[in-house]
Amino acid sequence: MFLLLLICHSQLAIKTSVRTFYICVIIFMVTPQFLQAQEVYELFERSHKEAVLPDTWGPMDGKTPLNFVETSWLEKTIVIGGNISSKIAGISRPCPQVKAGEVATYYCEFSLLDEELFHYLGYSSLPLEGVRSSGTLSMWLLLRKSSTGEGVDIFVPTGQKDAKRIYSSLRPDASVTYCLWLVMDSKNSCFDVYLKSQRGKATEDDLLARKVPFHKGLKGPVQSFAVMCKKCAEPKNGSLELKNWAYGKGVQLGGINTALAGGPESSQK
Repeated sequence: MFLLLLICHSQLAIKTSVRTFYICVIIFMVTPQFLQAQEVYELFERSHKEAVLPDTWGPMDGKTPLNFVETSWLEKTIVIGGNISSKIAGISRPCPQVKAGEVATYYCEFSLLDEELFHYLGYSSLPLEGVRSSGTLSMWLLLRKSSTGEGVDIFVPTGQKDAKRIYSSLRPDASVTYCLWLVMDSKNSCFDVYLKSQRGKATEDDLLARKVPFHKGLKGPVQSFAVMCKKCAEPKNGSLELKNWAYGKGVQLGGINTALAGGPESSQK
């Protein structure tokens, strides 16, 4: 009788363990910790000792860099300043391509060092030599000094010439890392915007805007990324710090595994 009970108990324990295992597997599959099928596409490898920017980065049109650009090779970040001219200037690089009809997620992290911003983060279907202004970007986010004079507002395109504000008064703080997901639906010419102030998986609570229309239709696969600005001050320590660009096919709202970018693996809990 004791042996029979022991066998039954063992079988129950095994079934429970198997059930628990399956539940864990399902949870892991449904809620991935990291951006899946990702490619980290900033390369902090010096092409030569005098390199200012990481490999494959360069002035947006080959001759008009921003007034202040600095690369922290130790921290693996790029610090971008302002541009007091009315002529837009910036830096750009190739990015993983998204072809017509595909859905993909572009991810990056940034910190605000100052509120004197008028900075575009954007993607274009044009090759690098064709990316010369915000009008050549299909998908963009604009960080601009708030009209209230407090912090930085976030704007997105409307499909017309104007822009729409989707968030107000982000506070400049070098210790805060904002995580940004732009989920591109090239078939429907729109994108979703997610933002949170710490690394981790994005949720519906982090959704700032859904189905934002492209500023400009795609003329081919998305292939270029650019940061550009105009008409803003030149803070001594820079305006915007950027790091950890990544790409994933489909809708990918997991956090980034920074170990792939050469940094410590971040907690996603």
